[in-house]
Amino acid sequence: MRLPGHIAGAWITSKFVIDNLDIPSSQERNSLSLFSAVAGSMPDWDYLWYMVRKKGIKYDSDFRHHTWITHTFPFYWMISGLIYFFGILFKKPSLKNQAIVFGVATSTHLAQDMIGSGDGIMALYPFSKNMYGVGLSGLHGKEWNDNYVKSPYYLIEIGLVVVACTTFIFSLFRKRK
Repeated sequence: MRLPGHIAGAWITSKFVIDNLDIPSSQERNSLSLFSAVAGSMPDWDYLWYMVRKKGIKYDSDFRHHTWITHTFPFYWMISGLIYFFGILFKKPSLKNQAIVFGVATSTHLAQDMIGSGDGIMALYPFSKNMYGVGLSGLHGKEWNDNYVKSPYYLIEIGLVVVACTTFIFSLFRKRK
């Protein structure tokens, strides 16, 4: 999935979680919603390292970041657990909420990367480095992108973006009343 789909998917799943947490402040709920969109993009921030290594904005077939630790569930669950622990330690419910949203948003991204991507992800890491997913093309870089936008999996991404935008707009009008 590409960045818009990751952001939309993370926002949708996190919105459901945020709506079910005991958060009395609408400002905190709004901040967590924005945070979820950012967190949902985080697993792809490893592209920045790739650009540094390549000395420019490139998206070649050697970009196989799904094999990096930044595309494993434990990587983000440990960070989320650490943030949650600090929330308990310092008696900060807002930190605990951020940890939950961070874990949900990044996990949503990784789950999405198991659908229609080049190789899937190492879903059972650190126990196995095998890649798992459905509709995997084995393609990377520009070749993957060209193939992906013609696949039925791309329709899932478009649907997520439409649902997220519609829900967001609807929530703006609902709050004005």
